[in-house]
Amino acid sequence: MMNRYLLIAVLTFLLSPCFGQQPQIAEIRKAVAAINADTAYVQVRLDNESYLEEMTDRGGYLMGLYKKDQLKKMISWIGYSNSIAITEYYFQNGQLIFVYDLLKAFAYDEKKQQLDEDRTNITYEGRYYYQNGKKIDAKVTGTVPKGTATDWVQMVKQLEPLVESVRKTP
Repeated sequence: MMNRYLLIAVLTFLLSPCFGQQPQIAEIRKAVAAINADTAYVQVRLDNESYLEEMTDRGGYLMGLYKKDQLKKMISWIGYSNSIAITEYYFQNGQLIFVYDLLKAFAYDEKKQQLDEDRTNITYEGRYYYQNGKKIDAKVTGTVPKGTATDWVQMVKQLEPLVESVRKTP
């Protein structure tokens, strides 16, 4: 009887989707909280045409936050006609550790028969955890929008040089 309970406990632990990852995720969350709490960053920003290949209805920007010449966070904000897409990239020791991706759709006002730009609903939220350049976990709610990056490490490789070029411009 004792062996049966032990076997069930071991199998439950080994088959758990977070087996071996929980300590890393907790460390990543702690690092992200520290990055967000810090306010002593040097900011660089690219607006609209400097960042987006095609202009959107509400424009967009890409911002880099640096501390001691190290990129700590990048924020992409893109305003579409019916929604706002926000992606935050977090770095530790030059490595991507976390991506927070969000899509907020404008609510529809039935009385006015139009979008209410003062009210949004979160239709998608993704949290992606990385270690040593590899995704170790993902938590997604809602429907992933068409065109959402599937390889965030590759996306960072495209965006980081843009931010870096602005930072180095005198």
